[in-house]
Amino acid sequence: MKLIRLQTNSGKTFTWMNRAWAGPAVLRRPVSVTYGRHRALKWFLVSLVAFSVVPTIIEENALHPLLLLILPLAAAALVRPDYSKPLFWSEAVFTGLFIAYVPAFLAYLWSLNEPLSPPVFLVYFTFGVMMVRCLSPLTDRNLGQLIVLSAGLVLINCINSNHLIFGLILPFYLFSLMGTLMLFHLARSAAAWDATDELPEVEAAIPTLRRRLAKSAGFIVGLAIILFIFLPRPFTVFPGLRAGVAGGARIDLSPVIGYGDMVSMMGRHRIAFKVKFEDKIPPAPVYWRGRVLEKTDGKVWKSDGFRWPAGRLIKPGKANEISYVIIPYGLQSKVVYTTGTPLRVLGRANRVIGINERGEVIIRSVHLVNNLYSVDAALAPIPVSRRPEPANLDQTGVTAKIKDLALEWSQNANSPRGKAQAIVSRLRRDFKYQLQVEPPPEEVHPIEHFLFSTRTGNCEHFATALALMLRAVGIPSRVVEGFNGMEPTSEEDEFIVRFARAHAWTEANLGDGVWTTLDATPPSALAMLSGRLVWLMDMYDSVQYQWIRGVVNFDRSNQIVISRALKQLLTGRTTLPIPIISNVRDLMLVIAVVAAVLVLIIYFVRQRRVMRTDAAAVYMATMRQLVRLGALGQVHSWHEENFSEIAETVPEAREALSRFMNAYLTARFGGGAAQSMNEFHAARAELIQAVSSARKQMKAAA
Repeated sequence: MKLIRLQTNSGKTFTWMNRAWAGPAVLRRPVSVTYGRHRALKWFLVSLVAFSVVPTIIEENALHPLLLLILPLAAAALVRPDYSKPLFWSEAVFTGLFIAYVPAFLAYLWSLNEPLSPPVFLVYFTFGVMMVRCLSPLTDRNLGQLIVLSAGLVLINCINSNHLIFGLILPFYLFSLMGTLMLFHLARSAAAWDATDELPEVEAAIPTLRRRLAKSAGFIVGLAIILFIFLPRPFTVFPGLRAGVAGGARIDLSPVIGYGDMVSMMGRHRIAFKVKFEDKIPPAPVYWRGRVLEKTDGKVWKSDGFRWPAGRLIKPGKANEISYVIIPYGLQSKVVYTTGTPLRVLGRANRVIGINERGEVIIRSVHLVNNLYSVDAALAPIPVSRRPEPANLDQTGVTAKIKDLALEWSQNANSPRGKAQAIVSRLRRDFKYQLQVEPPPEEVHPIEHFLFSTRTGNCEHFATALALMLRAVGIPSRVVEGFNGMEPTSEEDEFIVRFARAHAWTEANLGDGVWTTLDATPPSALAMLSGRLVWLMDMYDSVQYQWIRGVVNFDRSNQIVISRALKQLLTGRTTLPIPIISNVRDLMLVIAVVAAVLVLIIYFVRQRRVMRTDAAAVYMATMRQLVRLGALGQVHSWHEENFSEIAETVPEAREALSRFMNAYLTARFGGGAAQSMNEFHAARAELIQAVSSARKQMKAAA
């Protein structure tokens, strides 16, 4: 190992080791974060790991929240004094723990009875590797891997999450990433100098580092906004992104409903969607229809397959036609929940969304998922399809006890409508509504348990019991999921529908050619939280809606709107908020071009000024010029490597090179005075001249 020492004009001595002569062990496992130093870098590492791991718990199918209990241990490992040693045990022990961790989290994911998606697997796997890296010795290589792993975890989250909280955390992560990279580079440079004191020269570079960090943050934010606006959206290329946009952020009501599925949603007081009526408001009760479920095995209801769009189900009439706009908030679903019989539904870019013969509005393409939907509907029930629907009379799940009870309750009625009203009346009168109910024993039929034992249940139990009993007496019936009711806002003709209003009811064909809505669930008051808490949740939902609308769902159609607005502004064909002279309006394009040229001039002038005042920028420019002159193969990260290669390639320029390095260290770490920068520029010119002359002599001799 060879040491290189240079002395500045002020008497300061800079010493560093030449890694070109270092042994294999030094090259293989350098630890630049030395004992008891680089406190700022350590805390930046802690924030980097935290900001990359914490967002993974936002989505329900991502990292389990209990794994966050390991983060304090990882933080303690990152702020430990000595990075050359593990926190507790050897690296082999942590590797063994990781090998045991892999089958453990695979078994956990398998226990969820859900298909193992690659993003979820990568989240758990990357988290495990990151924790092993934190607890093991943090060599330069391992620390670099830790930074890359954190970035990978954030990229996975970009595909797996569209949540507002992740969007708020992302800028902090980017700031931590930039600070970590800069401080890590500074630590490696300090380790290369191999100084024995506290290196006050390095401390003098901290203000410059802060300024660079602020400039880099502003540049990256500006560049990210520009790229976000003008780059095309690859939703049709990446399945994860496509699912994130079309599938929704918080809740997507499923075409399969089992007992307890909707209970988990009904306790939520968050906004599912808003509705803005244009002319008239439908009378209460207002049912927002979603999926129609026709098949059951006695425990679970599901849809009877795909139905092609059926056009307009009924002929509209001005007297009973209404128009409204649905604005999804927390409910980002492929199902558009409508009230009445939908006649026409427009999605993204005013594209028509198909309506099938069951009155369902289901989006089949990601390009139709929008931040609002325009609906024209009629205040009339859904007509019965002309096609035979045997599923609506399927006796599956109808046991002998259920059939006997249905016949008993409806024995005094002669018509289908009378029988249905008799069964509904008995359910609403003699049974009790309760949101949370104990599940029946495994071997007991759930509806028999509800009808003959507990006589208490939620909307799913009432809707299922009514549908099965209607089928038992020969009346076609089906279950519908959606929402019931709405709440007015401060805006005129505007209402909100909360997740707490998620509901299930029954539709029956009573022989009059339409599906009649029957709700056997007893009326119950919607339990709301305190007004202040609801206000805060509504405020959060509004911000999240803007996030989904302006960021998550930003696509080609939004880019077209922005490009048209810019074109109108530049050509003077737009109305500005303040009046301007007509001649100036006609010259908007010329003014924009002149402004762009001025910005470029200011940029180059500033860059030239930086080249006069920033020692690091001048040093890098000099090294790149020496590469072009053939004195240096490539610019190395370490100053001593550049020094050694130049001195070996052009020995005639060794003295000029020593003066250049002396002036550089003085200008950068000696305070950056104007006199030091002038001497540095003079030394640079002398070095370039010496190298150029030496290379010319070598070519002439050859």
